[in-house]
Amino acid sequence: MLRVRGLAILLVAAAPLVGCLEPPYSFAQAQKGAGGIVAWAKRFGDPGEQRVEAIAVTADGDVVIAGEALGTVAELGLSIAADRVSFVAKLSPAGEARWARVFHSSDGSQVRSLAVSPTTGAIAIGGEFTGILGSENGSTPGPGDPIGDGFIALVDARGELQWMRRIGGPDHQAVEALTFWQRTADHQAVAAVGYFAGPLCLDLAGAQTCFATPTGSDAFFLNIDADGQQSDPLVLGGTGDQRATALAFDGKNLLVAGTNTGSMTAGLSGVTLATHGSSDIFLYELGPDMQYAAGFGDHEPNCYPWCEVAVAVDSQHGVLFTGTINGTLDLGKGAHFANPLFPDTFVTRYEPTVAPPPGALSWLRILGGPGNEVRPYAIASRLGTHVAMAGLFRGDFDAGFGVWHGNHAAHDVWLAGFDAGGTPEWGTHLGSDFAADDPQPPPPPSLAVGPAGEVYAAGSFRGRLHVGNAELASAGDYDFFVIKLTP
Repeated sequence: MLRVRGLAILLVAAAPLVGCLEPPYSFAQAQKGAGGIVAWAKRFGDPGEQRVEAIAVTADGDVVIAGEALGTVAELGLSIAADRVSFVAKLSPAGEARWARVFHSSDGSQVRSLAVSPTTGAIAIGGEFTGILGSENGSTPGPGDPIGDGFIALVDARGELQWMRRIGGPDHQAVEALTFWQRTADHQAVAAVGYFAGPLCLDLAGAQTCFATPTGSDAFFLNIDADGQQSDPLVLGGTGDQRATALAFDGKNLLVAGTNTGSMTAGLSGVTLATHGSSDIFLYELGPDMQYAAGFGDHEPNCYPWCEVAVAVDSQHGVLFTGTINGTLDLGKGAHFANPLFPDTFVTRYEPTVAPPPGALSWLRILGGPGNEVRPYAIASRLGTHVAMAGLFRGDFDAGFGVWHGNHAAHDVWLAGFDAGGTPEWGTHLGSDFAADDPQPPPPPSLAVGPAGEVYAAGSFRGRLHVGNAELASAGDYDFFVIKLTP
C-alpha cells in the first residue's frame, strides 16, 4: 500500500459531513493584507476520487498540475473506468485545459513532485508505484516492488513522453522532489532526491549498480540527463532514518533538505550530522561550490515522524528555508522556542553562501503559538526577493495580519506572502465550515509562482471549500481545485 502523502490540500470532512461549527469560525476575514486576492478558482472532478499532488508554472505562464484520478475529470478530458491512474496536465493562465496525459499502474501509483524546465518547457514527474507502471504509448520502466518503487518520467512541453525510469530495489523507494538544473552552460539535467530502504538499484553506464542501507532508510540524490541516463548517485545516510524531501537549484549548487533521525554522513562533504533528539532537519548544499551541511534541532522531537520542510532560491540567490519546529531551534539567530506539544512553522532567508554553515541570516519568522498546529509545505520566491508560502493549520493562527479562527477539529489551509525583509504582506485562509471525520491525515498544499508574481495554489477537498467570497462543492469523494491569486 502506498503511503498517503503529496502536495495537495484536505480541507474538510470525509462523508458523512457533520454539522456546522459555531462562530468565531468565519470566512468573513479570510483574506488579509494587500495582495493575495483570489482571481479565479476552479474545481475538477466527479463522484470518484481525484487528487492534485503538485503544481508548477512554465516560463510563459501556463500551469502544470499532477496527481491521481479515478473516474471522470471532464475538465481535463479524462475518463478513468477502472484503476486509479497518475496524470499530468497543462492549463492555460485562465485555468483552461490544454492537454492531459495518464500513467497506468496495475497496483497503484502516486505523484510526489513535478518540475518544469525554464528553457525547454519539458516536465519531469516523480513519485512511487507498485506493480507495472505504463504510459499511454505502452512504455514502462519495469515491474515495481510490491512495497513500492520510485519512478521519474519526462514529457515535453506538448505532453509527449520522452522517457520513464524506475528507481527501485527489493524494498521501498520513493522519489520525493525534482528540479531542473544546469550542469554546464549547455547541459541541462533533472536532479532527484528521495529515500530508500534496502538496496537502491540504478542503471549506471549500462550496468545495474545497487546501494545498500545498513539500517532504516537513507536519503539519495540522483542526476538524470536529458536522454534519461542516470548518473552521479549520492547516498546521504547512516544510522537511524534519513529522508530527503525538498530540492532547489541556486544557479550553481543544489540545495537538499529533509529529516534525520540518527547519525548522517552528508555525502561528499564527509560531514557527519548527529541528531540532538529524535528528529532533526538537515540542509545540505551539493555542487562545485559546496560549502555546508547543517543540522537543526534540540533534544525535543522537532517533528515526528518526518519533518515538513521546503526550500527555494530567490532572484538574489538567497536561500528560503521553512519547516516545522518543536522545542528550541537555532537557525543562526539564537534559540527560538516553540510549543513542544504542537508544531509551529519557521521561515527564514539566508544570504548567498559565503561561509559555512548557511550564509548570514537575513530574517527569521516563527508562525504559530500556544495551543495550535501550523505546518508549512511549500515556499517560492516571487517579485525578486518576496516570498509566497502554503501550509496547514488547526486552531487559531496569526501569520502577522490578525487571527484566523480555523477549524479546531480538522486542518485548514493558509497561504501567505512576505516582503524582502520578511514582513507579512498578505494572507489567505482556505477552509470549510464542517468538522472532519477522516482517519487519514490531510494532504498538504501545493503552490507555484508565475512570471508576473501571480500565485497559484492547488489541492484536494471533500464537501464544501470556501475560497475568498466563492464556495466550491465536491461531487462526492475527493475533487481537486486550482486557484489563482493576484500579486
